[in-house]
Amino acid sequence: MLWESDDPLKVKGVIYANVHLPSNKIYVGQTFQEVYLRFQQHWHVRHTSDGRNLNLHLLMTKQTIDNFLVVPLEMIDRDLYHDLTTFRRAATVRERFWIQHLQSIRPKGLNIYVPLGRTVKSKQRAWRPKNWTNSHRPNSALTACFKCYEKTANGKIKIHVHEGLDSHHRRTAQKWLAMTEHHSDKDIETDMQHSSHRHRIGVLHWLNENISNDETNDSIFKVENLLRTLLRKRAERGQIPVNNFGNFIKLVH
Repeated sequence: MLWESDDPLKVKGVIYANVHLPSNKIYVGQTFQEVYLRFQQHWHVRHTSDGRNLNLHLLMTKQTIDNFLVVPLEMIDRDLYHDLTTFRRAATVRERFWIQHLQSIRPKGLNIYVPLGRTVKSKQRAWRPKNWTNSHRPNSALTACFKCYEKTANGKIKIHVHEGLDSHHRRTAQKWLAMTEHHSDKDIETDMQHSSHRHRIGVLHWLNENISNDETNDSIFKVENLLRTLLRKRAERGQIPVNNFGNFIKLVH
């Protein structure tokens, strides 16, 4: 595992876990700040709990600080965000993953709810075509694949382009992967510039989330590197102070 600092607790922009040692119950959260600073904030506001942190703060009011351990789980890829708003957008997906992976929802854990999960109100909402996938309700038979890509006999990655969640990201990713075979980097970058900033982040996020490390190839690396270059250029144009951010490396798990 590679960290930006010798002390992972001093790295900013991470998913973290607060562990209650006597019960082994876990609270998973995200922070734009340093991990230990966020833990201190939890401790100092434990008597004024809100709904999201209620279970964790209630335990903190009854226990000593020695009964808690904070652990950084994953550093959010710096190329996926450049301010707090875009950090939340990227980090919430990973926070959801870790909550489900560590089973930290109550009663087993201390999280109140799963981010991006369906609420009672959303269950009552009527179907609205083109609300997210920009298509009509997909046929379940078309979206029932285990993973939305396959590796061919010659080692190429072929992304599925059927209807369904993230279909717009998958189609664009497949187009850029195909372009790596017969087009120059400049041509691919020009085509990428025709997409919105948010769409480019979505494609990079999809590749990062779905293509496993042992199946990536030169085409995947090329597309990801070109996307990261464009995202960095945009961040630099925003005149963000360099000393506010480092080069964050995502923890591979």
